[in-house]
Amino acid sequence: PSAQYALIVPPEMLAEWGGEAATVGLVAGNGPAPSRARADRARAAVAGAAGAELFVERPYSSPRTRQMYVLLALAGVVAVGSCLVAVRLAALDSRRDAATLLVVGADPRTGRRLAGARAATTAGIGVLLGGVSGLAVGAAAVLAEAYFFGYFNPAWSIVVPWPLLMACLASVIALATLLAAALTPSRLGEERPMIP
Repeated sequence: PSAQYALIVPPEMLAEWGGEAATVGLVAGNGPAPSRARADRARAAVAGAAGAELFVERPYSSPRTRQMYVLLALAGVVAVGSCLVAVRLAALDSRRDAATLLVVGADPRTGRRLAGARAATTAGIGVLLGGVSGLAVGAAAVLAEAYFFGYFNPAWSIVVPWPLLMACLASVIALATLLAAALTPSRLGEERPMIP
């Protein structure tokens, strides 16, 4: 016996080998995991009625989940911050364009819309390139592990958490766009630092 591998023998083969099967435990599906209090009540009832033990299996939870969320938040701050820097540099570079827009009669409040559009474009390109390269690196790491011994190990597979990934990427674009629009002067031609 091992914590990792176990031999599973069909009852017919066990009989051929001269062995005998005995029921030592039962496995039952329960849908959503019960609360701790409910599991304790069931455990006490089973122990009192049959003198048996009851184990409630809970879904695997990694101790590194909190670290992953901290790293995601830091990556988001870096992504949004670098996008804002790029938008600020683009705004400084296009001061003449802003003056031209004012001369030809553009709405003086166009500055925020321009900053938001620049941020959405910059963040969108960054998110696209970062997402594709991140998926490629992750797939390469999984495939390297899967073929580590020279043959394919089916225990390794590429699993992409699409909802979380899309939420993170959309959040970076939305936050960068909103912050760029909010921190930009509302009137064209005004100059003040976007990042304090």
